[in-house]
Amino acid sequence: MKKLVVTLLLAAMTLSVVACGGKKDKNNGSTEPSTSVVESSVEESSKEESSEVEESTEADGGEVAEGVTPQDLKDAVIAALGENFWPNMEIPADFLETTYGVTPDMYDAYVADMPMISANVDTLIIVQAKEGQVEAVEAALNAYRDVLVNDTFQYPSNLGKIQASRVDVIGNFVCFIQLGADTMAEQEISEEAVIEKCQADNQTAYDAIKAVAEQ
Repeated sequence: MKKLVVTLLLAAMTLSVVACGGKKDKNNGSTEPSTSVVESSVEESSKEESSEVEESTEADGGEVAEGVTPQDLKDAVIAALGENFWPNMEIPADFLETTYGVTPDMYDAYVADMPMISANVDTLIIVQAKEGQVEAVEAALNAYRDVLVNDTFQYPSNLGKIQASRVDVIGNFVCFIQLGADTMAEQEISEEAVIEKCQADNQTAYDAIKAVAEQ
């Protein structure tokens, strides 16, 4: 009988200790795991939203349509400018390398045209850069442009065209645009008028390229 009473007392004490321990955990620790789960969920949700925004921004930054070639973009410029597109001689690969600094290992394809008459500087170069080579092609074309801009031995009629020239990147296409065609009327006004006229033609060319590249 005494053994039974002792056993029952021990069992009661054990249950009491377990109950107290469970209650303590419930009172002191239950909110922390719950808060941690919520915070973790919020952080994961924020990261997902941030990732979606970044991906969207990258997509807006110049994804080009599949299958578009440099020739397609050149054709779009010719269609947009018509008779005001003056480049009429293809630039061979070796000349593209020695003069413009764009080497064959930088691109998958390109089109490049310059005037046959050396007194004119209207030029269009569209390079489809290899993966990881966009910045290298852009740097090479900008370096060439800088040389032209700083070259004081230019025909006065070409100064405005050179100042208005630009290098643009659309996806993996890098473009050197230096157009303007006939600027005689603007030259009689001022160099600023020539620059504005050439900038307008260059913008027309860029818009045509962008429309086809990102269609």
